[in-house]
Amino acid sequence: MEIQRIIAIGKGLGSIPIHIPTSFTILTPDGTNGILKCLIKGPNNHVIECLLTKIDLNRYEVTYTPDRVGEIRIEIFYDNIPIDKSPFIARSFDVNQIKILNFPSSTIVGSSTYFTIDATNAGAGSLEIAVSRDGKNIPNYVQNEGSPFQCNVFSNEFIFENYEYPAINKRTSFLIKSKLYNFN
Repeated sequence: MEIQRIIAIGKGLGSIPIHIPTSFTILTPDGTNGILKCLIKGPNNHVIECLLTKIDLNRYEVTYTPDRVGEIRIEIFYDNIPIDKSPFIARSFDVNQIKILNFPSSTIVGSSTYFTIDATNAGAGSLEIAVSRDGKNIPNYVQNEGSPFQCNVFSNEFIFENYEYPAINKRTSFLIKSKLYNFN
């Protein structure tokens, strides 16, 4: 059998949160008789346990749980030969490492509001900030300062790699007047 015909797909090969089980699928051509193996190593080259489960004739699922932030190296072998594109590099992140700094207890309506979101230790990923009033999103601007991010808006929802970040415990109730839209 040609090793190039074995493929791996799924969320577990991309950007993933720590301490939450994730998985990916390995597809093999029908009639495969060889032995599949998977070796997963986290940051500092430590081995992460994984479970390789045969789902049907040509489909396997690999499940694992990242335990720290960083690059995860996923090697897949068929009869001790690496499959095409192996090793795969996944990246784990920790939303609990995102810090909100200098969050104001009050602000003046119609003026910009500034606070800092420090995701330095959270790992690689995309940070989205949604600002809304009365259920309508208000355009906002985030200036990338390298790390941390400096924001000039009040935000009531944080999403990091499609995982919602818990509410800010310092949140206050105030309104921001948008310069682009009138919501009154």
